[in-house]
Amino acid sequence: MKKRSCKLKEGKNKQTLKLVRTKAVDDGPFLTKEEFHKQLNLLEINRLKALEKIEVNQSDVDPESINVRYRKEKIKLLKRFRLSYRTSKI
Repeated sequence: MKKRSCKLKEGKNKQTLKLVRTKAVDDGPFLTKEEFHKQLNLLEINRLKALEKIEVNQSDVDPESINVRYRKEKIKLLKRFRLSYRTSKI
């Protein structure tokens, strides 16, 4: 989807302003909600990997998720977004 942005352009005596259309800008492909959450979770996992001590627990109550703890932070991640997390070492 392309958007056209507008700029204000001054007149000769700098009292009149008018909107002038600029070149169209391509926003690129939009992400679906699932893709967005997947990328968000991967970014969060990578951020946590950079920290020193991390505990990863899989809860018995909800087998579809894992809990990642760092100090007081607790983040719940769904298993389906955890494929790259399993293969790499913390």
